[in-house]
Amino acid sequence: DVISGASTRVMPGLSYTSTENPPAQNGLSIDADALLPVTLIDSKGFNIANFLPESFAFQIFPEADVLVVEPAGGLGVLQALVGGASQVTAIVSNPLVIEAIAATSPEADVFKHEQVRTLFESSRVFLETPGDEFKLIFIPLTDTYRPVASGAYSLNETYNLTIESFAAMISRLEKDGALMATRWLQTPPSETIRLLATVLEALESLGVDTPGEKIVAYRSIQTMTILVKPGGWEQLELSQLREFIDNRRFDLVWSPDISPEEANRYNKLPEPVYYQRAKELIAEADKKGYYAEYPFDIQPATDDHPFFFHFFKWEQSPQIMATLGLVWQPFGGSGYFVLIALLILVTGLSLLLIILPLVIKRSALAMDGVSRTGVEPPISKWRVLVYFGSIGLAFLFIEIPLIQKSILSFEHPVYTFTFIVLVLLSFSSIGSALSRKMRLPGKWLLAALFGLAIITPIVVTQIQEAALGWTLIQRALVIGISLAPMGIMMGIPFPLGLAWLEKSGSSMIPWAWAVNGCASVVAAVLAAILALSFGFSVVLVLGAAFYGVAAVALKY
Repeated sequence: DVISGASTRVMPGLSYTSTENPPAQNGLSIDADALLPVTLIDSKGFNIANFLPESFAFQIFPEADVLVVEPAGGLGVLQALVGGASQVTAIVSNPLVIEAIAATSPEADVFKHEQVRTLFESSRVFLETPGDEFKLIFIPLTDTYRPVASGAYSLNETYNLTIESFAAMISRLEKDGALMATRWLQTPPSETIRLLATVLEALESLGVDTPGEKIVAYRSIQTMTILVKPGGWEQLELSQLREFIDNRRFDLVWSPDISPEEANRYNKLPEPVYYQRAKELIAEADKKGYYAEYPFDIQPATDDHPFFFHFFKWEQSPQIMATLGLVWQPFGGSGYFVLIALLILVTGLSLLLIILPLVIKRSALAMDGVSRTGVEPPISKWRVLVYFGSIGLAFLFIEIPLIQKSILSFEHPVYTFTFIVLVLLSFSSIGSALSRKMRLPGKWLLAALFGLAIITPIVVTQIQEAALGWTLIQRALVIGISLAPMGIMMGIPFPLGLAWLEKSGSSMIPWAWAVNGCASVVAAVLAAILALSFGFSVVLVLGAAFYGVAAVALKY
């Protein structure tokens, strides 16, 4: 949706030394989220861009070939053109954004500028495709400000802010080129300190010595900008940085030669917390220990755990519970508590739906005068519960992380969900159809599935990484084929279990359906919680383990 006349004025980090009023903007909303700016002015009249924090990079890299990653309404592209970029490449994963701008704001469609090349694909796919190098890679601040207390955005996978993504971007820089990113300030520092930690670990992963010396960071009253120059900063550039900061009344947060008195001069805080945290993190040899002691979860996001906006730690719980009903942000450090509440709800309902039929059946038998004393049922209810519950948990514990991991390959959650579910359910249907013709004992079939469930996600992950530079059809084909064996085997356990109950003459088949269905619902929520806490790999291993548990429970 594009909204006009909404008095939108979004200029993240604008220096208060600017004497110009921001130009008019339309508001661009994606999925009814907060408005993003579509600036209604061409690059020739956009002088206020020189007072945005990122303008320093364009000053020291005049006429640069610039890559802008996910520019949303195009403000970052406009900044690059004002800064004198010779060529701007804009990577846009959602073509509907560009169509909406062209249809509603054609006079301000910066993507139609003769110096702008717009590519419709994810940044990760583009970065893994062999091609040009860039003098400057720019990740503009296109997310609206979200207090870390709200946590509403913490469940989103963000693959362009992982260690692997930053390493890929740094690898596409020209010699003496730089990477630039801006994030909102939070107190205590969260987004910005995680961004710094991610950049440090990306540099370390590329074998860069003394990564802290390759970074400069400075803040406005509301944002922090980090610049990474893998080749190192020259003294002249650091002098230019200080001149720029003084003129714009920004505050230096980190540079290789920073002194403490430079850190809190203009946008004063009671303590220079951003400088202090940056200094501690860069100097810390034991990064994992530092992350563990920090009040928020600031460990860098990875492709296996791509939740950049998830800062919740269980240690925050008492503080969060103390504020319930007292503040307008009810869920503390993340949307985590929403998932926990949902897990409690679905688990309680599932237990009710599993236990209640047994109670009703027992009451009915008692009323009929039927005694079960000394008579063992053909199959233990506990075995049925464990078997059908385990395969219900296992299927979703494998399917959901595979969907989330595959967003990296298919570039959009809707495409990813459609493809992975289609592949797994189609091949599972084949497995179900073949299950009664298989002569191997059920325990051996489940043991084989356990092995495939361990190996396949590892293989698929390697294939996804290797195939990122391929076309979408090629990626889909190779991933679909790699999932086929496991998909076929995942279709076997349920009909195998039903055959087990049929053969024994058990009356528990309807109950087994209920157990399996309830376990699947619980698994959908529990898998998301575990992925947020521990990453996709842990959830996938647990999925395989549940197939192992089912193999132990099966007597067939």
